[in-house]
Amino acid sequence: MTSEANISGSYFMVGFYGNDFGPSACSMSYTDPQFVSPSGPSVYNTLIFNANSVTVTGSKLSGYSVFAGSTSSWIVGNNTNVPVSVEGTAVQQGTTPNNSYVWVTSNASQSPHYGNDALWRCKISTFPTCAASNNPVCVNPGANLDFPDFPAISSPYLRIYVPNQGGSITGNPNNAGTVSVFRTAAACVPKATLVDLQTPVGVAVER
Repeated sequence: MTSEANISGSYFMVGFYGNDFGPSACSMSYTDPQFVSPSGPSVYNTLIFNANSVTVTGSKLSGYSVFAGSTSSWIVGNNTNVPVSVEGTAVQQGTTPNNSYVWVTSNASQSPHYGNDALWRCKISTFPTCAASNNPVCVNPGANLDFPDFPAISSPYLRIYVPNQGGSITGNPNNAGTVSVFRTAAACVPKATLVDLQTPVGVAVER
C-alpha cells in the first residue's frame, strides 16, 4: 500500500497484491476528500491508516481490493486547541483491536502546529474518537524527538522506533539524525537513542 502525491487536485491510495511486482501490479486506487498530503501509511487488518496534515484517516477495505471509503478522521490533539502537524503512522498489532494501537508522529516545525515534537497513540477499538489519546504519549522537551518522521514498531519487543531528521539532539550537524526508541506504553518510556545518522526519514523492523 502506498500513498500518492497531489496529481490534478487529488490524492490517491494505491495498493498492490503481495506477490506481484512491477508497475502493472496495481489492484486498487481511491480518492477521498479527507486525504490531505497522505503519508506514512500503516495497516491493521482491513484498515489503512494515513497521516493527513493535521488528521489521521482510517480507510477501510471491502474484500480483497476495493476501498469502502474513509472513516471519520482522528483529529490528533484536538483538546490542545492547536492544530497538530502529523507526519507518519505505525500500527502496534495486539491480539484484538482493544489491545492494538495506531501511533503517529507530529512535527512542531510545520505550520500550523502543536508547539512541540511529539508521539501520540490511539486504541484501534476506539478509532477515530481516540478521546483518551488526545494528549501525547511522548513530547518534547525531554523526549529526544527532533522532526520525527515515519516510525516502526516491534510488537514482540514492545518497542517503537522513531527516526529524527533534525540535529538538535546531538548538536552535531555532521551526524544530525537519530532514531529514538521508546517502550510501547501509555507513559513515555525512552529506552535508547541511536546516533551517527544523517537525516533518517523512515525505519523498518525485522520483527
